Amino acid sequence: MSKQEMQGSLSKCRRLLIVVALVVAMVPLWAAEPQPARAQGGTYYVDAAGGQDSPSCGGSSSSACKSIQAAVQQAKSGDTILVAGSSGGTVYTYPGSSSCESETGAPAVLCVFKKQLTIRGGYQAGSWASSDPAGNVTIIDGQGQYRGVFVLSYNEPTATGLTLDGFTVRNGYGSGIGKRPGDDALFGFGGGMFVEYAGSIVVRNVTFDSNTAKGGDRSSGYGGSGSGGAISFRQVNNAQLLNVRFVKNKALGGNGSGRGGYSLGGGVFTYGTTLYGNGLLFDGNQSIAGNASGNGIDGGQRGDGFGGAGSFQQGSTVLFENVIAKNNYARGGDAAENSGGAFGGAFKSEHATFTLRDAEVSFNTAQGGNARNGWLGFGGGIEGINATMELDRVRLVGNRAIGA
Repeated sequence: MSKQEMQGSLSKCRRLLIVVALVVAMVPLWAAEPQPARAQGGTYYVDAAGGQDSPSCGGSSSSACKSIQAAVQQAKSGDTILVAGSSGGTVYTYPGSSSCESETGAPAVLCVFKKQLTIRGGYQAGSWASSDPAGNVTIIDGQGQYRGVFVLSYNEPTATGLTLDGFTVRNGYGSGIGKRPGDDALFGFGGGMFVEYAGSIVVRNVTFDSNTAKGGDRSSGYGGSGSGGAISFRQVNNAQLLNVRFVKNKALGGNGSGRGGYSLGGGVFTYGTTLYGNGLLFDGNQSIAGNASGNGIDGGQRGDGFGGAGSFQQGSTVLFENVIAKNNYARGGDAAENSGGAFGGAFKSEHATFTLRDAEVSFNTAQGGNARNGWLGFGGGIEGINATMELDRVRLVGNRAIGA
């Protein structure tokens, strides 16, 4: 796998430092408790039902914006945006355009560029005293066409930061970065949320449901990679996932003539990122590589699938605590001659450091693709390639690695 494709080569020399203690020590994922609104800077208000977007909306509860993006455009670094939900769920969709989109070249329901903001859902319109995400469900919906959240800073990582608290992010679709040449326009990152070159990112009390990162198809060479069905972090200094659920998200490689595109992390993908997670559920996520119409090998590489729940790449340092990872699936791509392999039904770490504590990893599957020369599945639960890994109080049950 080439460095240009952001994934690193699949070296045959595997140097794994693994410390495993198989002890059942699970901590439940508790529902988020209502939290008071505390804002250090200014406060903006968003209400899809009663708000109205305008150049001056959001500065008071009586003049709430209709879309989250309108409030983002009004806000300055240090401000907090409060977003109304409802018992039946209030849905926020792509607003049509934004000034942020002109910088990123990729549409998203919510886009943050060179600002440091707190965006908190779970409020009741007309009563903004505290956030209750369970009682006032607040939904960012990509409608199967748009990325849910895009956070970008280019070469100034400290200029951009985000705390996202109390949302459901669903049906997001990331199919490329847009205004970039070559492979970056072909690759799909972070259907639910894509963060690149940012400073501090906190995602708290959020559910990612049915989001997709899809690599592009092409008629020659290899298909594009799909990375991080729910979230993709690239070159992020400090990222945190706290009480976050990943359910039925997909990373899909694109189809190609030479080989299918890689798929990396149905739930989470990291590249050059420091990430801490606590209280995480990964359930039913998939990483499925693209198919090839021809030989199945291009540049010595196959269409491989990595990490049904998460894939951690190239200089990343990841620590997860209190985790349940179940029913996740990684699959290599099909081809006429040589299929792709599958690496890590739940988690895969390559040229990275991965620590997992107090976790249950159960009933995950890594399955090689179909071809005349089928390839293998490696690590039904967890797989490491040139990685440093520590597993502490981890229960591994019913995981499978299947060759074709």
